[in-house]
Amino acid sequence: MKMINFSSQNVIQLLVIFPFFQDVLCANILGVFPIEALSHHIIFDSYMSELHRRGHNVTVYSHYPDLASEQYKRIQIINVSSILDPNYVTMDHMYSPSILNNYKHMFHIMRNGETYTQTDALRQLYDQPEDIYDLIVIETCNTDLYLALIERFKAPFIAWTTSPLFVWSADRTGTPTHPAYIPVLMTSYGSQMNFVERTCNTLLRSIAFHKYYTESSIFSQKIASKLYKNASQLDQLVLKTSLLFVNTYHSLWDSRPLPQNVVEVGGLHVKPSKPLEEV
Repeated sequence: MKMINFSSQNVIQLLVIFPFFQDVLCANILGVFPIEALSHHIIFDSYMSELHRRGHNVTVYSHYPDLASEQYKRIQIINVSSILDPNYVTMDHMYSPSILNNYKHMFHIMRNGETYTQTDALRQLYDQPEDIYDLIVIETCNTDLYLALIERFKAPFIAWTTSPLFVWSADRTGTPTHPAYIPVLMTSYGSQMNFVERTCNTLLRSIAFHKYYTESSIFSQKIASKLYKNASQLDQLVLKTSLLFVNTYHSLWDSRPLPQNVVEVGGLHVKPSKPLEEV
């Protein structure tokens, strides 16, 4: 084997070009998180901050730009603190024994989507060159309206859900949601259901798809068709999901079959513990 001898000149050349390797390997990553929910953004920031620490160029559009733990580029979606009534986003409104009421309030928040898409921040984002981003990170929850941005930039995208999977989020990645042993989110059922619970769970699964279609998909598509004239149908864009991160962990939420492009990341936002102060 022939040995390679490095002269001092070779070493100097390597030292000169090495600092540029980081710029070559880093990516331009866009995060778009338009749902007004502080608890969601705490989780997103953990991921985007880590990407920033690893040398990537990170840009995030959200309602909480001051939340970021790292100094990546942050842009506020709307120039007011909130267009939601602060008294609306409470546990009393967002959780009730009735799954239908839960869906009602979830999709009520989604009705602000048209206001958000017409803000200066998101309009300017949509007007940027199509090859500016290498990767896009976006939330899947109560609407797919913002997937029009994905098509605009021709970039692969990662979807995030800050809760266990909704049936409509699971469906786009081929994740099983068999009602015999996988409970519909917002029910109190576990994986070991009796016959009556399985029957109710099957009915609720159908209701969940129906509510999402009638109260989110139709409304979101109407906005997208009006604002983004050449955009594809949203129900086709969701099928381009490259990766789906789910804020669960099987020891707490029961195990379930997941395809390789669905990854559990529960606890990602939990910081290392600190020693208690002595009193």
